[in-house]
Amino acid sequence: MISNSDNTYYKLGELLIREKRFSEIGRLTSGMLHNLNTPISIIQGNAELLNIKYPDLQEIGMIIRQVERVNELVQEVGTKSKNNLNEHPVAFSLNDLIENELKILEANLYFKHNVHVSLELDKNLKKITAIYSEYALIVSALIKNAIDAMYKMEKRDLEIITKNAENGSIFSVKDSGVGMSEKVIERIFEPFYSGKPHPADVTVNAKEPRGVGIDLFLVNLLIQKYNFKMDINSEPGKGSEFVIHLPAE
Repeated sequence: MISNSDNTYYKLGELLIREKRFSEIGRLTSGMLHNLNTPISIIQGNAELLNIKYPDLQEIGMIIRQVERVNELVQEVGTKSKNNLNEHPVAFSLNDLIENELKILEANLYFKHNVHVSLELDKNLKKITAIYSEYALIVSALIKNAIDAMYKMEKRDLEIITKNAENGSIFSVKDSGVGMSEKVIERIFEPFYSGKPHPADVTVNAKEPRGVGIDLFLVNLLIQKYNFKMDINSEPGKGSEFVIHLPAE
């Protein structure tokens, strides 16, 4: 792991965290527009149909459901965008953050249709006071890492757990992916280290996950910033589990 004592890496990480926060907004907006295409088309088509047919057709119910879905998407992305721009600590629910990140990830059609998600969120989990976007980065990075690890697997199970512990709380992400050897685990927090093809590599399948080795590096920096403890359980071919221990405030 990179230590806070290495000032160069720490400053680089802080800069990347800030820049990633703003780049996420553009990515999320693009995903939102992608998701809006279908419901808007349905609304428009049925509205046109209702103009030439009787007003009490069943299509009205379909229109209402799609409008509700559009409102949900707008609220989810709007909430994340607003919180990502806030650089001051706020009180929030980790469970709500996780659920919001998962809803936004539905813009990824591969995730939406191919990954089975199991949630075990402790309803009695205490609220956290911190910079929302930094916790969101940790959560989204670990979830995306798990999704990518399962790309070539027949079984794609993602398990996310939160629970109260004796000295704080626990957040874990477990996947049924390719797993990692001890040598790989030792390197996953190094900047620019990735087991995935580079985005510029044109020799691999265009749909295959790409990476430049930044996300887990940033996760490591934030874990140190907040004095978290993280355990990694993984074996090649048997998936991986990242367990983060959050101390009581």
